[in-house]
Amino acid sequence: MSVRFDVRIRQSWFRTDIEFLPTENSTLSGSKTLSVELSKTDNGAKSVTLAYEARNKRNNQSKLAITDEHGYLGTAKLT
Repeated sequence: MSVRFDVRIRQSWFRTDIEFLPTENSTLSGSKTLSVELSKTDNGAKSVTLAYEARNKRNNQSKLAITDEHGYLGTAKLT
């Protein structure tokens, strides 16, 4: 399954924050970065692995399933 969304990346000397931005059709209301790891393979491919805490909207056109939580922890690897 593929999902499209915007991401905001903020980086300083000491911290990298990655925030998933909600869209009109998504159930996401926001996210908070817990940890980020930047890596590069021997062949030069770069990736970002992160752990995050996300929150779902309560009222939007994409209703939450009865089994969906209003908040959850997740991980992602962006290449």
